[in-house]
Parts: sequence; C-alpha cells; structure tokens
Amino acid sequence: MGKRTSPVRDDLLDGLQAGLAFLRSAQLPTGEFPAYKAPPEELIHERALDSTPFATTYVLHALSYVEQSTVDELTAPALDFLEATMERHGVWRYWPAQHPRHGVIPPDLDDTCCASAVLLRFGRPALSNRALILANRDRRGLFYTWFVPRPVRQLPREHWSVTLRQLPTSLPRVLFWMRTAASPSDVDCVVNANVLSYLGDFGEAQPVADFLIAALEEDRAESCDKYHRNACAFYYAVSRAYASGVKALEPLRAPLRARLETTLADAESLASAEVALAVSATLNLGHHPPDLNGAIQRIIASQQGDGSWPPFALYWGGPPERNHCWGSRALTTGLCVEAIARSTPGE
Repeated sequence: MGKRTSPVRDDLLDGLQAGLAFLRSAQLPTGEFPAYKAPPEELIHERALDSTPFATTYVLHALSYVEQSTVDELTAPALDFLEATMERHGVWRYWPAQHPRHGVIPPDLDDTCCASAVLLRFGRPALSNRALILANRDRRGLFYTWFVPRPVRQLPREHWSVTLRQLPTSLPRVLFWMRTAASPSDVDCVVNANVLSYLGDFGEAQPVADFLIAALEEDRAESCDKYHRNACAFYYAVSRAYASGVKALEPLRAPLRARLETTLADAESLASAEVALAVSATLNLGHHPPDLNGAIQRIIASQQGDGSWPPFALYWGGPPERNHCWGSRALTTGLCVEAIARSTPGE
C-alpha cells in the first residue's frame, strides 16, 4: 500500500510543481528569467522586457532549495547566462552587453555579489573578485553600490582596470548621474547585505553589520536603500546575510524575528511576493513561528491558473519623477517556489 500524504502536503507539492512548470515556460532561450520595467500600476502587463542578470540571480537562489535533479534543466542554462554576462575581473552590471544601455551604467556590487554568490552556491568555478569588492568601501567600512574611480591611491590594480574602463565620460553616462536618483557615492542597505551574503564572515564585517542593525532599529527598512524600497525585501536580504554566517549580525536576529512575526501575522494584507520574502527570511533565521503555515497557505491560495504568481515591484530606479520599478511573474514565482520548497514537510 502506498504512503498516504496529507491534503496540506498535496497542496504544497502541487503548487511547487505548477510553479516550476511556469518557470520552464517563462525562461528565455538565453537562460535568463525575465524582468520587466514599468510604473508600478502597469507592471502587471509585462510589456517592457528589460534584460538583466539581477532577476535571474534571485530565481536561481530560490531554485537552489529544490531537489537539483528536478530543476537542472532550469538552473544549468540560467547559470550559463550569468557566466556569459560576467565582465573582466568578475564583475557584473545591471544591463548586460547586448542591452542598448549597457554602456550608460557602471558595474555595481549588487549585481556582482548576487551573481557571484549564486554561482558559488551551485558549484561553478570560484571567482577572484573578493579583493576588488573589499576595495570598494568608504572610510566607515561600508560598501559603495557602484564601481567608479575614487580618489584613493592604494587600491588594487583590478579596481582601476574596472573603473577606468568607464572613461572617457560620455554624455549618456553624465545624464545617468544627473537624471536618476543614483550617485557615485551611493551606500545602500540591501546592497551591503547582498555583499555580506557573498563574502560571508570576513574580518571587517562589523561596520556593515552595525549599519544594517541601525536601519532595522530605526524603522528604515523601506528607506535605507534607493533601489530596494520594500521592508520584506530588506528583511530577506539581511536574513540571507545572517544565514551566510556573519557573526556580527547576531544582535539583529531577535528584533528581525519579531518584525517578521508581526509581518506574517498580517499576511492577508500583503502581496504574494512579500509573504514569500517574509517566509524565507524567517527560515533563514532558523525560526518556525505558528503563523508560518498560514502564510504558506496564503501563497498557495494566490497562485494563478498557469502556475505563476502576480508580478511585484521588487526594486526601483530611473528618474524619480517617472517612478519605474522592475519585477515579473517569473521573479515572484521564484520567490514563492523558494518559500514553498523550504516549507514542504519531509517524506
């Protein structure tokens, strides 16, 4: 007689399989998982495809929690896509080489560390970019978002190789700094958390940990990063850094747990992506509160007929007056797949 499964387990497995089937249908021939750019009210239409490695790093991280043999056909081409978009010295920028605006923006730590971390997670060849990343800090020990030339003499040769390639400055590059919220001196919370997720517990992590702890204590989860303006996205990024073994983040665990419990208690008022981010963040802290199962059922109940979940504005950018955001059904579905896969009861 075969093993009996509970209705809850059946729902989770069915939702997981439907989500994976949607990701197979959404994945582009290049291996990329798509992201779309739009004002938030128009994102649901997914009209303006905007090629980037960034969304693919999030989906790949999510798929790392699914049994590899069932998703290798998804992860292998996506990892190939990331490796194909990598630039010299192991850096990435938001727009890959084939994008018409690739040359407008410099490489950045957000894309670089998210891509590096997920390649490492899947056992792809190690990158020698740690020294370059560690050199991209301000006097406080916090990480700058952008790789640009800086008035510091003692920097590794790789730094100058990467940043001086952005010169001579062209008009589109000047307008990028003038017409968007971006600044060469940007220091952003989620970006710093994503750097820690890749570097792990390196010897000088304390200033970054203090920076993130202060943002949480001061209720700046939605405002401490120009590009990631959602509290659940902040919780998720910081929890991933904690899960990477950064000991200096230990004081953040208890208050973050409390924030997440409050968030999950009100899951019905949140978008599916927010619930998924909060669930995974809670699990990153090694916590399993009573509201977690209800939150997972909220995710399952919001799944659409094609196996996807609605697009959500995960990050923002562009001219402030235009208020553009990025997201996609594939990106939200990846986040929901992660939450479900990590919550599925064992056999």
